[in-house]
Formats: sequence, C-alpha cells, structure tokens
Amino acid sequence: MDAVKTGYRIGQFNLEARRLIFGADVVWCKNLRALLTLAPYALISKTPIIWNIGLGLESDGKVRYLNALALRLADKVFIESRTQAKSIFTAEQYRRHEDKFTVFHKGIDIERFSPETVKSERHSAVRVGTAASLTPRKGLEYFISAADKINTNIGSNIEFLIAGEPSTAEDQEYTRSLREHVRRVGLEDSVQFLGWVEEMPKYLNSLDVFVLPSLNEGIPGAVREALAMEVPVVATAVGGTEDAVIDDETGLLVPPEDSTAIADAVTTLLKSPNERRRMGKNGRQHVVAEFSMQGYVDRYEEFLHKLTDQYAQS
Repeated sequence: MDAVKTGYRIGQFNLEARRLIFGADVVWCKNLRALLTLAPYALISKTPIIWNIGLGLESDGKVRYLNALALRLADKVFIESRTQAKSIFTAEQYRRHEDKFTVFHKGIDIERFSPETVKSERHSAVRVGTAASLTPRKGLEYFISAADKINTNIGSNIEFLIAGEPSTAEDQEYTRSLREHVRRVGLEDSVQFLGWVEEMPKYLNSLDVFVLPSLNEGIPGAVREALAMEVPVVATAVGGTEDAVIDDETGLLVPPEDSTAIADAVTTLLKSPNERRRMGKNGRQHVVAEFSMQGYVDRYEEFLHKLTDQYAQS
C-alpha cells in the first residue's frame, strides 16, 4: 500500500511539474535541489529557467557534478555578487557559463533604515555590536575574542552587543559555547546577548561600530542595514560582502577567522570619530545608490520582461 501511495504521489508530482514548466512564462528555482528536481522537464522545455543560488554549495566532490548539471539546465543564474560565483564554482564552470550569471543586489527599505527616522538615544558607553543568526557560519567567536583585545586597546566602558537567536539544535550548542567563551575571557559585564531584536533600526542607530565576522556570506542584509543607518562596518572579506563594504570608504574589511584584525580595525574606528562619520555618510550614500528596495524591484521587473521577450522571439 505504501509503495502504491508513493508511486501515486510521484506521478502526481510529475504531472504538476510538467504543467508548471510548460504553462509558465518563466520558472524560478529557489535553490539547487529545486532545479535538479525539475531536471527532466528543464532539458526538454523551452521555458526559461532561473536558478537562484542563495549561499550555494561549493563545487567540491559530488557537488561539483551537481553544479555542472545545474549550470547546464539553467538559462540564467541569480547570484548576489561575481565574487560569490567564483568562490562557489570551479574556474572552468564559471568561464563556460559566465554569460548566465546575473548579479542582483537584494534591496532594503531605505526609508525604514534611515537615521533621520529613528530617535537617537544617548548612551554613556561606546557600543560595538553585531546582528546575525547564532550559527557557526557567522564566526561570532572571533567577535568575542576581538572584544577582549579591544578592551585591552581602548579600556573600559565599552559594550559589545550580539543580536540574534539560534534556530537549530546545533546552533543552540554553538550559542552555549559562545556564552562559555565570554565567561572564559572574563567579559560577562561587557558582552550582552540580546536575542531577537524587533526594532533593528533603533538598535543599529545606537551603535558606534557594526561588526560582522562571517566565514561565508552572500551580501549580508545586516551589513546593508547598518550602512543605511550611517554606522561604519568592520566585516570579513567573504562572499559578496565587498560589494557593500568598500574598504576605507564605507568601512574596513578584514580576513576571516582573524580576531586580531577585527580588533585592530574596530580600535582604529573608535579612536577616529571623524573617520566614523565619514564612512557612515559614505555607507548611506552607497546603500541608497545600490541597494534600495525600489531599485531592486525595478531591475527585477526589467530583467523578467527582457527574458520573456527574448524567449518569445526565439
């Protein structure tokens, strides 16, 4: 009976998939799995297929062959930066399919994330903060290690704030290790775990420097939001972060897994109020020009119109 039900569901899925692809103007696949699931139909259909990469899986081991197949199936590949594409795919894969890659910077609400719309609050302490899912990929242990070094460089009266929550059992274990790390270096009075922050513009507006020590990224939303709030950013040069954080213009870029580099960069900014203001202003201008929600919507609509027109004429 179970085999019959399974067979029925597979048949039902195949009928729905065929109807979807052959009846659509464009098919948008949100990840590698979605694209490969539709592979039999993508091979024979003339409907344009868009593959949205997300973070993506690096072309290593078996994934190399899956990525190669996906690149063959997709007509266009959505990705947040060329740097990210080059880190996910092999040099040969990127070279062969370079014309398929379409860089789309996701937009943010620049009206909501604006220092002009958020009431400023005075804080006696200097505030250095981050906002991220509490997951190993975000490299938050390097932020805590950097906090210890920054305290030594600058002195007391600095608050280090971590906004975010764990979402999986692994993440919860990681969060416990972060709290233990804080206790081990004696920063219980300096480092605060805020959990989920509802009013992110207000939180960002309270910071003097924003830090994101990630090991892997697309273009992190929290970085764009911090820049929109005119907060200078110290971030690791991974994925597409460099598209948002322009080194020495909107913030400072550092290597991943290097708490000393993070500490040195934050110390430089904390000791230079004029540089913080300059980078903050530059950051806001950069986000308005490149990452506004309206600009994203306009570019997305234009792209879809061109794609459907191109395939309608072919």
